[in-house]
Amino acid sequence: MKRSSCAGRMYTMDNYNTWTACLVFMITFPHIISGEYSSACFNSTQKSLKLDCGSGYMLRIKGAFYGYSSQGLCFFRPGDCTQLEYQSYYPCVGQSSCSINLPSGSYGQHLQSCDKDSTYFQVEYTCVPAFQTADICATPTLNAQSGYISTPRYPSNYRDNADCSTKITVDPHQKINLTIIDMDLESNGTYSCMDWLYALDGLRSVTLCARRANEGVAILQSNEITIQFKSDKTGNRKGFWLYFDAYPPIPPTTTTTTTAKHTTGKEEPVTTQPSKPKDGSIPITMNAQQSQKKDEEKLPFAAIVGGVIGTLAFILIVLLTLLGLKWWKERRLYSRSKNTEYIDARNPAFRSSNDFQGVEIYCNC
Repeated sequence: MKRSSCAGRMYTMDNYNTWTACLVFMITFPHIISGEYSSACFNSTQKSLKLDCGSGYMLRIKGAFYGYSSQGLCFFRPGDCTQLEYQSYYPCVGQSSCSINLPSGSYGQHLQSCDKDSTYFQVEYTCVPAFQTADICATPTLNAQSGYISTPRYPSNYRDNADCSTKITVDPHQKINLTIIDMDLESNGTYSCMDWLYALDGLRSVTLCARRANEGVAILQSNEITIQFKSDKTGNRKGFWLYFDAYPPIPPTTTTTTTAKHTTGKEEPVTTQPSKPKDGSIPITMNAQQSQKKDEEKLPFAAIVGGVIGTLAFILIVLLTLLGLKWWKERRLYSRSKNTEYIDARNPAFRSSNDFQGVEIYCNC
């Protein structure tokens, strides 16, 4: 069993040249070199994967899967048959280090999509500095372009009788992407939320509970989102860890500087002062350059007014068009979700556990 590092990514393999594998991986997957991954074959003596970010960091697992390699490799390559896995790495998310036990035997799971037995297991992850995560009960407002939010004490269990919220605000021309990295909130089967996360963007709202991971909350589309966390007096779970980012990104500000050039060796125009007339009047004289500049500044007044009016009219038409499109899209969304029975589209008033009875919810239980 060999263990090697390739551009900051750790992997394990059997009977394969280490440096050749690194070269092949960097050429094949240049877009994911910046992250981390750990993988191992099932026919090896190693039966666990060690993920270690170090003190002061949190494991953000972006995905884990069983894979079958026809070439006998112990890491993913395009064309491999794969199957996603969540339960095995759930306890690791948010920790600084963690070990994932692999199934015993020469294979992991039978892959239905290709009717093959998996030959390796791979985990994709990144290490997030712990100070970048804001406690939802200690941070009433957030104005950053991106960041992380968690329940108190995450990844340890949250306390009972919690009721707190935070408000994310970005620039008016932006919208907020909200991603659930990890969630485990107490639920009563699939029909009732005992503890929940409630998010509102001013027009749309969503209520979530139970267990889920690496899911985007696509229903929210605004530059302001309020997130509320509520727990009851009995029972608690791990909580949640969220990531948000604003789009489109704000373009970097650029400053232009001008430097004055000092030229030498040029002949300066020589002007002679005319003699003062005998009658005491002072003549006004202009050289050729001044006369040409004055002629260029004489723009027709009607052309200026016409240009201003045309520009204002164009801006008004564009604004009215955008407002009409926004109104049409919101009406479509409202009419589409008005009769839905899913809890994720419930009215903000329905936030009591008793109100969720008999309502189907999205649950990765």
